[in-house]
Amino acid sequence: MNKLFYIISWFAIISAMVLLFVYLFWQFYPYKTIKFNTPVYKVLNENKTVKQGGVLIYEIDYCKYTDQEPVVTKYYVDGIVYQTSPARGVVKKGCHVTQVYNDVPKALPPGEYNMKVLIDYSVNPIRDIFHTNFTEKFTITK
Repeated sequence: MNKLFYIISWFAIISAMVLLFVYLFWQFYPYKTIKFNTPVYKVLNENKTVKQGGVLIYEIDYCKYTDQEPVVTKYYVDGIVYQTSPARGVVKKGCHVTQVYNDVPKALPPGEYNMKVLIDYSVNPIRDIFHTNFTEKFTITK
């Protein structure tokens, strides 16, 4: 009976050490997800102007190191923040310069905005890596 308790106690200690190691690895490993070569996305629309319900075109210069698709949430910022629905990011692995076409909501009031783009990589069950980027200022008209 004493030998059984001895084996069980060592099994519990080793299991706890393994779980602690996995937790520390997941929490502190420097995952490499994506690197943006330009800090601000360049707006490509003519005169940096978009009509309500139109399409905003901006350029991303990046190097992506993982096949994982992030969750991307976009916010129109003009003093008040207008959030759009989260969607899956679809940029390819590798280094690229890509044009992104984004539909502007018809209900968005005219004004001067920039877009905040929040990119969320869920790299393991306990950790998310976030990247926040902005577009240049642009104008929304009726």
